[in-house]
Amino acid sequence: MVRGLILRGMFQGAGLKMRKRNLVFVILLLLFTNGLKLVNTDVPNVLEISIEENGEQTLVISIRHGSPSSSHYVDEIQLELDGELVEVTDLETQSESQFTEEYMMDSGAETFV
Repeated sequence: MVRGLILRGMFQGAGLKMRKRNLVFVILLLLFTNGLKLVNTDVPNVLEISIEENGEQTLVISIRHGSPSSSHYVDEIQLELDGELVEVTDLETQSESQFTEEYMMDSGAETFV
């Protein structure tokens, strides 16, 4: 009988330690996962590139970028003409998710990427 009480006491003590360890694990898990948030990214897409010819060649680029705001918008377009990188910076904030930018092309420019 004493032997049974000792064994039961050992298992009860081990059960208490295991419960404490599980409780600490659950608390840590909740602390770490509570701070995590799902992030949904929206990468800008080029919808269409075309060249309009009205005496001069104009490169027209239609771009889509969802949910623009004053802090989340397309601020730069990088364009390569005849192997030379042309950066267009300081774009204004967009109020719509789709917008168009136009660039006058030199008459000698035949290729663009």
